[in-house]
Amino acid sequence: MSAVVPIQIIPRAVPAAMKSEEDAPKPRAAKATDVLMIFPKLGTWDDIIRDIPLSVIYASTESVKRGYRVKAVDLRFFENDWKQEIDPVLKAGCGLVGISVMTGNPVRTALEVSQYIRENYPDIPIVWGGPHPTTLPEQTLENQYVDYVIRDGGSQPLAELIEYLRGGPQRRDEIAGLAYKNSKGEIKVNPPQKQFEILDYREIPYHLIDISGKSYNRLNSGELVFPIFMSAGCPYQCSFCVSPAMYRKIEGKKWVGYDAKEVLDHIQYLSERYEFPRIQVYDDESFINPKLMKEIMEGWVERGYHHKFKLDFRGIRFNDIERKEIDDDYLRLMEKVGVEFMFIGMESGSPRMLKILKKAIKVDQILRVNRKLAQFPKLKPHYNFFCGAPGETFESLNETKAVILQIMKDHPAAYVGHGGHWKPIPGSEITDTAVRDYGLKLPDKLEGWAEIDTLDMDAKAPPYSWYTKEIQDMIKLLTLAGMILDGKTKDLIGELHPVMSFVAHALIKMYRPVLRLRLKYNYAGFFIEHKAYNFAINSIGRFLKNKFNRKTLKPVTPAAWDPSGEQGAGKGA
Repeated sequence: MSAVVPIQIIPRAVPAAMKSEEDAPKPRAAKATDVLMIFPKLGTWDDIIRDIPLSVIYASTESVKRGYRVKAVDLRFFENDWKQEIDPVLKAGCGLVGISVMTGNPVRTALEVSQYIRENYPDIPIVWGGPHPTTLPEQTLENQYVDYVIRDGGSQPLAELIEYLRGGPQRRDEIAGLAYKNSKGEIKVNPPQKQFEILDYREIPYHLIDISGKSYNRLNSGELVFPIFMSAGCPYQCSFCVSPAMYRKIEGKKWVGYDAKEVLDHIQYLSERYEFPRIQVYDDESFINPKLMKEIMEGWVERGYHHKFKLDFRGIRFNDIERKEIDDDYLRLMEKVGVEFMFIGMESGSPRMLKILKKAIKVDQILRVNRKLAQFPKLKPHYNFFCGAPGETFESLNETKAVILQIMKDHPAAYVGHGGHWKPIPGSEITDTAVRDYGLKLPDKLEGWAEIDTLDMDAKAPPYSWYTKEIQDMIKLLTLAGMILDGKTKDLIGELHPVMSFVAHALIKMYRPVLRLRLKYNYAGFFIEHKAYNFAINSIGRFLKNKFNRKTLKPVTPAAWDPSGEQGAGKGA
């Protein structure tokens, strides 16, 4: 992490309240493509885990609905030839380029793309959306390669921005959630969106991306995991998460569950168009309303989905599983449905750190829920945790270690997470705490955030002021424990290659007693295994990159696609 100064409020970023003639629509020549949506490379794990880029698909919904010409490309499929993929679209005439950006390495790759477009196609405006520009719109717009930022849900604002750029009646300063630079270089920030953006599944343009098990899978398994949402929002106030800041502007309830029939119809709709054996629910929190989820699961069984699909939940809390409604019968229903992986946020095994992180759970609750789930072998809990947040100590990491080892003892089939270093997420409460109380220096420019990437931090510990050598050594131990001490390596790398998988399994099996001995004595001396782990991750990525034949994604144009599933004449524009 480079030495930089804390983020300050940009004085010249002013609310876009005063009407300006510049923000009024102006006649413009039509373009062959109204917007090219780009999903950038994410980093180290691109060739190991490649999920469907929902962000660019969802953000394009209203634009496609209006008949605008939308194209999309996933740059994870291209090495150095990504320019050849986007050049034809840009040369033919493109009204706007949109890029979805998360904090970390995606900032670097998004800047690389933006710089190339600006230098070679200077008349094409560039808009960034996604978590990072949502929380830091002013700093993002200070960069010379970014013209617009769309905060929060992008579907409606993107369509309205396209309308403005096409010379329609839409004023730029009236687009909720938009931020931009005017002709004087002043940054203007429009009022935010105040409602969740809930899309009609029949209008989501999945066709923009070539969705198949060959393209999107994990460890080249060929198994397409289809992501969907069953709710929007989260009412909790976890200090390490950006959601409280993002949902604070939402009027009314901070969590909204989707209608059960709509959810089930959405799955039916997808199953008629794609082949996939597994669905993963991407909600921030799925079980706020256990009655609603039970209605969905009962409908799931009635429709026979339990014979067709596995179901994973990404947003479950320990207190969810202890709700009185979620009794043994409820968990047996989850098994019948085909629920497999349940990603549960533990975050830490230290009572003090759990309070700092505002998890609203206790250690005895973690262990109690784990023992409860051990009675339902078809359910596979995956307990996520991370290390090194502000306030972390060697003692608190030891407490986390003890909880992890107890979890594995009580429930040998349980998985634990990666356990890497905490990274500062702009907009989260604990990041503000790190700056205020621990002197953490955050990047003062957009490009600085590219260096703050959790996966890349595994190879080299971040220089946090509260870190000691003991803390760094313990994090190395817990990171390795989170990766190989449970059974997930056997389950997850079995698809790689018969010989490679056999060798990997044998080495891990032999090494586990050594790791347990290291954990017992907190000994990280001569820790060549940690370097070997980082080397192995990169090697697996290179192996899959060579084994997987990257191919150009050829999106179908909206004019040739009908949401009903029939080919026909689209609206066009």
